[in-house]
Amino acid sequence: MLSIAKGLAGFTVAAVLSSPVGAQGIVLQKNITLALAQTIANAAITRCRSLGYNVSVTIVDRAGLPIVMLRDDGAGLHTPEGSDRKAYTARAFGQPSAAFARRLQDRPETVGSRHYSRVLARSASLGRRARTTIARRPASTRLPIN
Repeated sequence: MLSIAKGLAGFTVAAVLSSPVGAQGIVLQKNITLALAQTIANAAITRCRSLGYNVSVTIVDRAGLPIVMLRDDGAGLHTPEGSDRKAYTARAFGQPSAAFARRLQDRPETVGSRHYSRVLARSASLGRRARTTIARRPASTRLPIN
């Protein structure tokens, strides 16, 4: 009798897991692989070098956590943090960090978003230097794979 009960319980569990109701607890997501993140980061470093910039590049996953962070030879002391914050901002708000900064200017009611610790929102009103700094780290503003 015990083996029949075990068999019935096993059958019930298998039926529930294979039904649409059981599948509701499983979430499938596309994520970037480490190899692809490394390829993207290296390509960004190479491109920026060819333009005469020494930068840091951060590639984040769906959760905004860094997968790869590279700091080029001669990159400034502040570039790793800036790169991480720009990549996080792009991921968290689903748009490049420059577009996020424009949104804060255009829609003042959203300005509270800039106070999160990892968000980087440079305003165009900061002048040419701020825009140049943003342009120096283009790879960190890439949107994640959906």
